[in-house]
Amino acid sequence: MAPVILYSRAMNTRPVSARPSPVADSAWRVVVAGFSAALILEADGTARRLAPAAAAALLATGPPPLLRHAAGVTRRLGCDPFPALDVLELF
Repeated sequence: MAPVILYSRAMNTRPVSARPSPVADSAWRVVVAGFSAALILEADGTARRLAPAAAAALLATGPPPLLRHAAGVTRRLGCDPFPALDVLELF
């Protein structure tokens, strides 16, 4: 098995130390919230289409989900903010 080499943000040839990702082995959900429903993709690959209230109740349990724009998702689900991995915070 070849060693894993991670490169710096500039993608130059100077390798940085390889370390495991904090979410690599986690069981996480992906959430897309619409106006009338939410789509939740589970870690095992199953997808659920739920009403906003049901999606909010499901997301209150388990690990933080992966989503885009946490404030918008909580507004569409009609719930209080919850721990989440927001891809907008990556950039």
